[in-house]
Amino acid sequence: MSQPLRAFWCRYPSARNFGDALTPWLIWKITGEYPVFAWPQETAAKYFVVGSVIEFATPTTIIWGAGLLSRDDVIDRGTQICAVRGPITRQRALDCGANCPSTFADPASL
Repeated sequence: MSQPLRAFWCRYPSARNFGDALTPWLIWKITGEYPVFAWPQETAAKYFVVGSVIEFATPTTIIWGAGLLSRDDVIDRGTQICAVRGPITRQRALDCGANCPSTFADPASL
């Protein structure tokens, strides 16, 4: 049996909103597996999919569409980035020294 998919989505301190609920739902719809919630600081690999949460990423985070909350957010240079929400997030990732492809995707638009 394989390890469950792990993902972070904002639950606290902000009130839960529609966008926050999309991460586990999208992962479930794409993979058929409902993800296990993971805190950003956990050392196990985890996905950040929807939301303005990229500032919480670590080297064990895989970004698939997350973005910035503020243009001043610091993005860990070791974060594994597959796609970011848009060009502003990409530029900030590059400015922070992260490897960031020019692949843009806002999974919330699905």
